[in-house]
Amino acid sequence: MLPARLILRLLPAIALLAFLLPTAGPATALDNTGDAGLTGTAEPASPSGIQRTMEQRIGGADRYEVAANVSRWLPESDGALVLVASGEVFTDALSASPLAAHEGGRLLLTSGKSLPPSVVAELTRSRPSEIVITGGPGTVSNAVQTALSAYAPVTRIGGADRYAVAAGIATRIPSKHVVIASGELFSDALSAGPLAAKLGGPLLLVRSGELPAATAEALRAMAPESVTVLGGPATVGKAVLDEIVSITGAHTTRVGGADRYEVAANVAKQFFSTADTAVFASGVLFPDGLSGTPLAHSYDAPILLSASTCNPSHTLEAVRSLDVGFKFFVGGASSVTSSGFQCGASTVLPAINPPAVTTIASTVPLGSPDEEAFYFVPHQDDELISMVGGIVRDINLGRRVHVYVMHTGFWTGVKQIMCDTEKICLTDDQLSAARNAEILTSLERLGVPSACVHFLHVSENDPAAGAYARHAVDDVMATAGPYSHFRTISWLDAHPNHYLLGHALRRTCAAAPAETDCLWFQSTVYQTRPEALRFNPVGTPRGEVITAASWQVSWAAAAYRENDPARGRYGIGWRSVSSQIAWIEKYRYSWAHGVEWPSASARAAAEQWMKKYQPGIDPNGKSSITTVPFEEQF
Repeated sequence: MLPARLILRLLPAIALLAFLLPTAGPATALDNTGDAGLTGTAEPASPSGIQRTMEQRIGGADRYEVAANVSRWLPESDGALVLVASGEVFTDALSASPLAAHEGGRLLLTSGKSLPPSVVAELTRSRPSEIVITGGPGTVSNAVQTALSAYAPVTRIGGADRYAVAAGIATRIPSKHVVIASGELFSDALSAGPLAAKLGGPLLLVRSGELPAATAEALRAMAPESVTVLGGPATVGKAVLDEIVSITGAHTTRVGGADRYEVAANVAKQFFSTADTAVFASGVLFPDGLSGTPLAHSYDAPILLSASTCNPSHTLEAVRSLDVGFKFFVGGASSVTSSGFQCGASTVLPAINPPAVTTIASTVPLGSPDEEAFYFVPHQDDELISMVGGIVRDINLGRRVHVYVMHTGFWTGVKQIMCDTEKICLTDDQLSAARNAEILTSLERLGVPSACVHFLHVSENDPAAGAYARHAVDDVMATAGPYSHFRTISWLDAHPNHYLLGHALRRTCAAAPAETDCLWFQSTVYQTRPEALRFNPVGTPRGEVITAASWQVSWAAAAYRENDPARGRYGIGWRSVSSQIAWIEKYRYSWAHGVEWPSASARAAAEQWMKKYQPGIDPNGKSSITTVPFEEQF
């Protein structure tokens, strides 16, 4: 029986994206102008249409951390058994994944010589009653076995080769159905784990032109009534298929395809036709897909394969065919994209305004509040880039990142400059839509699915903007609970739309339990670091430097340069704050601080600075908006 799913009461969700197609000539990059000049006059839309999350990424700094984070997202009823397999070869983990699903267990990956810290942390958290190593000492050393024995009794399923290991694992899964996959290539086999788990059978391995003796012996002993073979004749040859039929006399079915993506899609359509959830993993790298099998089984979901920046046509067609509503992306943004773009097509996201509101009610995968991280972002460009280190770290720690974009983005001098110098004259809505597309693209490249990005669409010149900020922060924290993770821009900032959000979180966190995790990110303009761009108006409380990989920063920052007028994209972020974006690309870190000051004098200096540069702060301000609905109830 599948583990019970978590049932949620869903609040209103945002419908499909609305595209703008303004006509304009080509644009050229301008120097940094900053967010200056009051141009927006439209009333803010009511923040009652916050989209509830239908997507989530389970990432990690490496394959071992991804597997450990996937384990954390499994239902708490699972976990008495932990399977440990090599993360350096695919075969033992491939065979182990159906056993983990069959026995309600977890699958962790390890290096051959030592136990990774992320695995140690997950074993400490999950407290298994039994650990089974799959593979011999050549793939998982005796030293690792000794380290594992500190957490639970350990047994090993070994064998002379990968085929014997798979046969040994099969003895723990008595079944009249067997799934067969290649033991030489992982590509077709990636979708085999969830299929074997769904059918309740083991996964045996073969060579393309030969049925290994260990596999043949296992088939004789099991005497299955049906066999499903994954992969075309080039992966599992006809002679091998005929020998399987001869040995078992079983009804044998082949699920093939032109490539690994079509094989996975065909498995999904044939065996998971009623699935409402899909797990997406890399079709190029094997470890994350193997780790996702117990997760997929928990939600009766197939594994579909993705490329790093796009999805093959077979994958997208399977998603449409299944009408999948909920999606897990297992692995980082460099290995599996959350984009719906087809490979070979343009991946520049069209401009988008916050669309109409609809209501959806269903089930959704959900972790504990500790696995949620909430980012309150005042505007769409440099404020987001200033938080890049924190976003990447939260994803690598297995948390689901939610981003709330507070303001419309009308408040920038770029709009008038573009009109005066290039005759690209945008309306407020077109400007906001272009900036929204930029932040969605940037976040997706960092690993945040678009369904986790929410636009509150408050006009910068609204006198109640501060109250909106307080209500948004208060309502999210009240719903999520104090043990989630909360982040925003520093309150020690000269821009009013920045410091109002910073003060809102500061006020709410001050009333929360002491262990509540709140962080404030300082924009590069105001950092008290030697490399900062301009001036250092004030020190911050104690903080930390959080770095991100150079490719992640550059890829995310590039979203703000992309110019495609036919899609309503004009490189607004680069025109507005080019120097800050260039700075974060060069230094690749975020500066995050808490509330503890290094000295009384530093705090006093900050208070004097706020009096001078942050006039009119009203901590008790009121607003006509009494609540900002949250997308999920924990």
